[in-house]
Amino acid sequence: MTEPPTTPTEDPPPVAESPAGGPSRTPVASPRAGVSVFVAAAATAGWAALVSFVPLLVLVVLGWLVDGRGASSAVTALRFAGAGWLAGHAVPVGTVAGPFALTPLALTALIVWRLVRAGAHTARAVGGDRRTALSGALGVAVGYGVLAAIVALLVSTKGIVVSPLRAFLTAGLIALVAAVAGAVRENGMAAHVAGQLSPAVRAGLRGGTFAALALLALGALAAGASLAWHADSAADTLRAYQAGPVGDIGITLLCLVYAPTVSVWALSYLAGPGFAVGVGTSVGIADVHLGPLPAVPVLAALPTGAAPAAGALLLGLPLLVGVGTGWLTARRDTGAGLTPLLLATALSGGVAGALTAVAGVLSAGSLGGGRLAVIGPVWWQLGLAVAGLIGVGAMVAGVVARTFGHVAPRPDQEP
Repeated sequence: MTEPPTTPTEDPPPVAESPAGGPSRTPVASPRAGVSVFVAAAATAGWAALVSFVPLLVLVVLGWLVDGRGASSAVTALRFAGAGWLAGHAVPVGTVAGPFALTPLALTALIVWRLVRAGAHTARAVGGDRRTALSGALGVAVGYGVLAAIVALLVSTKGIVVSPLRAFLTAGLIALVAAVAGAVRENGMAAHVAGQLSPAVRAGLRGGTFAALALLALGALAAGASLAWHADSAADTLRAYQAGPVGDIGITLLCLVYAPTVSVWALSYLAGPGFAVGVGTSVGIADVHLGPLPAVPVLAALPTGAAPAAGALLLGLPLLVGVGTGWLTARRDTGAGLTPLLLATALSGGVAGALTAVAGVLSAGSLGGGRLAVIGPVWWQLGLAVAGLIGVGAMVAGVVARTFGHVAPRPDQEP
């Protein structure tokens, strides 16, 4: 590692000694550099929390005031906004009706994006080597977790209880993963690690990521189409609230915040395992068992019965994504022969399954105790189904494209 030149008036940075007695290649950070990392991490973590919290706070407070409850209830609105912000981090919120643990994935996406940027901004601010950048990401995670724990303490009342320890651990873990991702991309570590991988592994990672994103988009399209088909039922549910124009806007925004969550449910429906909307319920292509549902307009998109015979074709949609993944993988340079191509396509199925399983974990939860204690897909069933569909489809399509379709791989110039 080449150290930056110092001016004659600067003292050289202290150098650690190696076990053999010689100088080490890694400089020891000075106290001043440590303070810089701490300040940068605290600032970026605080800004990430603020950017993701303020929009939710504004919506809740405006709705509270328009509802006529007055400024005296603003503190209660603030607590509700804080509880909603913690729910976006998959932190369970205890209520008098039971635990509320259904993650609004649209808010989660905003949170993760800001934390990735926080990691990148911290790495850019502190400069230095990769170890310093990772230290900054760790600082972001710790600082963000502390903020989440403070919010948990502030929102906890007789009606709402949130564990500060759970808030610290869950929010801190999300912040750590996202901030490290931002830091390694900012300082070039991601490109360096990717360059050490074989072309087949790189192609598999790319193919699996593409397949997971395509499947989530497919789930969103299916959920949107079903909601449009049942638009009259959704409109009747919305009118039943008699909340006025402002209230209708608030309910619509609530549905939009949970739209990605419902999209994951739709993906599980298309992939085969289905999902639940209450204890003892199931929603699948072959069979549907539903009980009384919460009066939420977006739930009007749920099917009320088994799909017709032609509905079985829906199971082929994720398989088509696998076929497309295999064809795209065959166009990449995976190495000589079919064995690396088979490795890449099989890996794409595993990566897609792992990513959708994580989405399944985040989209499942509960709406209080009792009958609504189980909602969403079973994550491991979703992950296995997606891994099988994408892996098989990609392997067959890749081999056919490379062998019979004469698809020539392009040189893999990017690591």
